[in-house]
Amino acid sequence: LTERPAGVGDEWSAELALRLRFTSDGMHRLTVEFAGEAELLVDGTVVATGAREASPMIGGPYYPLHAVVERRAGDESDVIVRY
Repeated sequence: LTERPAGVGDEWSAELALRLRFTSDGMHRLTVEFAGEAELLVDGTVVATGAREASPMIGGPYYPLHAVVERRAGDESDVIVRY
């Protein structure tokens, strides 16, 4: 999008909720690229938070938000990204 959608003001938020099923045992990295403020939750626990301005994200270096969780093949986790 090049313009803000109609009805969206300067302060807004979004939330993505999903259920992940892991296909292998071990450590799994969850990554979110964002501008503004973001929070990553796994099974109801905050595993990463961060804040950054939008202009450096668009034209600057890549600074994603990371979290690492250990899971076994077949495990499922509820993942929420709050932006």
